[in-house]
Amino acid sequence: MRLNLHIGYNKTGTTAIQSFLNGNRERLLGNGILYPATGVYDNAHYPFSQFFMGQPSSDEVRAGDQFIENLADEIAKSGADEVIISSEYLMQANKQIIKKIRMTVDDHFSGVDEIRVVVYLRRHDEWFESVFNQAIKSGANRQWELDIRDYVLRSLGNPSVDYLAVLDRWANEFGVENIRVRPFQKDQFKNGNFIEDFLSALGLDFDLTDFLPPVKENKSMPAGNLYLTGLIQQLPESEAKTSLLNVLLKMDANEVPFAPHDFGALSTMHKKSIYNHFLKDYRRISKKYLSQSDLELFSRP
Repeated sequence: MRLNLHIGYNKTGTTAIQSFLNGNRERLLGNGILYPATGVYDNAHYPFSQFFMGQPSSDEVRAGDQFIENLADEIAKSGADEVIISSEYLMQANKQIIKKIRMTVDDHFSGVDEIRVVVYLRRHDEWFESVFNQAIKSGANRQWELDIRDYVLRSLGNPSVDYLAVLDRWANEFGVENIRVRPFQKDQFKNGNFIEDFLSALGLDFDLTDFLPPVKENKSMPAGNLYLTGLIQQLPESEAKTSLLNVLLKMDANEVPFAPHDFGALSTMHKKSIYNHFLKDYRRISKKYLSQSDLELFSRP
């Protein structure tokens, strides 16, 4: 039996993958693939990542004292050849946590004789735009100005921004050959289909005709709405603030005369600068994890 850990990244279609897997649990099991029901919250295995690393830090997500035993029991009884556990928070794991995951699997998950790690990477300039958009919507504790350029500068020191270091941490425990890296670019998906690409990364190939499609969520907001949301997020907590934000989240593109027309978007100059900043790492990742010494990690310039 092989255990597949889908570790993210965030803003690389993780919601779509998780909703597809959770919504098709019985169909997948009929094909020898288990997406465990134990520890699923909002389609993902957030209790799994919380158990090992405390993320997400939410009172609503509870692993429980018997979590690992219950999960191991479901896996053992499933008879599946492939098991998939998915939480984008796992990409934040340090080497001690990764080692703990490995030891826990070895000690408790009987029948698992191989572990594979699957991760999608998005070109940094596009990723920054997407996570900035999400940070505004979620009202994250802001240490940055209401400007994507300041957000990028302050984010560069975040350990998760270093794709190569994250991959190497997991490879040091599970081996380079067991790390499956896929670029998050539509023109590089297998047959242009994201779910088909994900399953292919696991070495799986079967007809998806009868499967439920993934739920598409977490769409980016138009620039004007996003700017207005960012301003409202700075107000003290109140029912009025919550109501305004709920209205904005449901609205289609809306003209906001005082909003910068390109709010939340990086200029071509900044995109090039960010891309060139990470280019050496992209090439190292391509060579080490994709065995592509002569090809770029991302095909689109």
